[in-house]
Amino acid sequence: MSGANSGKQLEYEVSASLRAIDDRTEEFWYKRYPDYRDFIAINKKLRAPRAPADFIALCRGVFIAIEAKSTRGTRFNFTWLKDHQLKSLLDIEDAGGKSYILFSKRRGGGDHKSSIQAWAIPIRAYAQMETAFINLKRSRKSAKIKEMANIGIELKRIPGSMWDFTPMIEDALSE
Repeated sequence: MSGANSGKQLEYEVSASLRAIDDRTEEFWYKRYPDYRDFIAINKKLRAPRAPADFIALCRGVFIAIEAKSTRGTRFNFTWLKDHQLKSLLDIEDAGGKSYILFSKRRGGGDHKSSIQAWAIPIRAYAQMETAFINLKRSRKSAKIKEMANIGIELKRIPGSMWDFTPMIEDALSE
């Protein structure tokens, strides 16, 4: 991932966005799992347990898992989603929940004019794309931002460094 700070910034934005939903309705609950950096901030010898996702939520009885990933570059490298993360997100879907990669394209590399963008990518759509790209005659190890956007649900930025998760939640509740 291009810059650990962009990932932490996205996690902050996701937390703020989920907290705003939680404050508005009693039909929603969420939790953020601590990650590796949270543990080593306490003690460099500590190791974080593997979490199923960065965030879990419950909305009207539907379990939702969200793994946040961001880049300042032009591509999403498939190694950024670890094997255990992909497996956990697919297992959650197999058990009846919904799983998404919350993917954000950040400003960077001298790019100060483009807007920050984000998409909620259903995990099965991502897994199909990754498998197809890896199995090409000339295997690919990454996807262009546009290719990620094409399989995702676009999220709008809202005031307070937050994202409107309404389209993702509507998708999760639709089945």
